[in-house]
Amino acid sequence: MYNYPELAYVLMGNSKTNFFQLIAFVSSIINPCKIYITWDAETMPSLNSFKIVDGQLHLILNPNSVFISNHQIYTDWVFLWFINYSADMSDKVFIFLKDLSKIPILGSGMKVFNFIYLSRKWEKDKIVMTNKLLHIDANARGLGPDTGVKKLHSFTSSSSSSSSSSSSSSSLSSSSSSTRIVSWPKGLRPEKLLPYSFILFPEGTVVSENTRNRSDTFCKGKGLAPLKHVLLPRARGLMHLLRMLDQSILVVYDVTTGYSDLKATECGEEKYSLKRYFLLGYSPASVHFYFQLINIKDIPLGDLSVDIDDLPSEVTQEFENWLFKLWYEKDTRMEHFFKYGTFEDNNTKTVVADFKLRKFVEGFYPFTAAALTLLLLRLVFVFVGGFVSNKR
Repeated sequence: MYNYPELAYVLMGNSKTNFFQLIAFVSSIINPCKIYITWDAETMPSLNSFKIVDGQLHLILNPNSVFISNHQIYTDWVFLWFINYSADMSDKVFIFLKDLSKIPILGSGMKVFNFIYLSRKWEKDKIVMTNKLLHIDANARGLGPDTGVKKLHSFTSSSSSSSSSSSSSSSLSSSSSSTRIVSWPKGLRPEKLLPYSFILFPEGTVVSENTRNRSDTFCKGKGLAPLKHVLLPRARGLMHLLRMLDQSILVVYDVTTGYSDLKATECGEEKYSLKRYFLLGYSPASVHFYFQLINIKDIPLGDLSVDIDDLPSEVTQEFENWLFKLWYEKDTRMEHFFKYGTFEDNNTKTVVADFKLRKFVEGFYPFTAAALTLLLLRLVFVFVGGFVSNKR
C-alpha cells in the first residue's frame, strides 16, 4: 500500500470502524448499559448537537478536536469512541494512551491504527509524538502523506534551535537525542481534508489507592489542595499535542466521566478491570458524560515558534494553571455526581441512549470484511499459482 497512501488510509479507517463495531457489538450483549450526555445549554455552541433519533444517539461534533477526560476505568476509551461513532467519526479516532498497548490481542491489533502509545519518558515520547502529530495535522489540512503529498524534508536535530509548528516542522531541545523530524507543506487543500478526533487522558493512569497517594503528593508539592475524585493531570504532553496541531485543531472537548455503580470510595481498576469487563461481563449500568467545549484560541499555548522545552517557565506555568483549574472544576463536578448520581443541574440538558450499534447487522461487518480479505488473498494465490504453472 506504500504507493497508494490514500487507499491505505481508507482501509485503515474502515479497519478502525470495524474494530470498534466488534467491541461495541460484544459489549452491548455482555455489558449492556445506558449512555447519559449532559451539557450546559447556555454555553455549548449551537453547531454541536446531541439528539436521540429512533432510540439511537446522533451527535454533531466539531472535527479536528481533542477530547480530554478524567480516567476512572481502563475501558473509558471504549465509551468515548462510542461518542465519536455516534458523530460518524469512528474512523477518525486517535487514542493517546499507554495502557492500550497492554491489552492482550486488542492492544497489538490497535498498533496498526497509528494510535500514540507512550513510554512516559519525555525524551522518547516527544520524538514519537512530534512526527505522528505533524503527520496527522498535515493530513487534516489536506497536505499530509495520506493525501498523496510528499514531505518537504526531514532533518536531524540535536540542538536547541527551534522552528514553528506553524511551519509544519518541529525541533527538539538540547536535552533530546538526535532524531529525524519530518516537515510537511504549509497551507490548506480543502478537497483533501482528513479530519481527526483525539482521545486523551491527561492524568496518565486510572484512579487507585496508589495513584491517589501520588496525586496528593504532587498537589502538596505545588501548594494545592488535594483532589478527592480525580488525579492531578500532567500538562506537558497535552500542551505539546495542542501546539503541534495548531494549524488544524478547532476545539477541545472537556469531558467529565462518571459511572453509576462506582462509589467515591471505590477504585474503578479493581471493580471494572479489563478481565472483569471483557471476559466476565462486569460493567456499570450507566455511563455519564458532562461535556463542555473550549475554543483553542482560549487556551494559553505560548509562542508556537519556540520549542516547548525552551519556553519560559511562566508560559508553561500558565498552561498548567489553566489545566489544573479544569481539573478542580472536574473534581467538584464529580462530588456532585457521587452525591446525586447525575451531572444535571438547573442549567443543563441531558440525552440518554443505549450503548449499542445503530444497526444490529453492523456487528457482523468485521467478519464480512475479514472473509472478503481472505477471499481476495485466495484469488490472488490462485491467479499467481496459475500464472507460474503456465510459465512452466
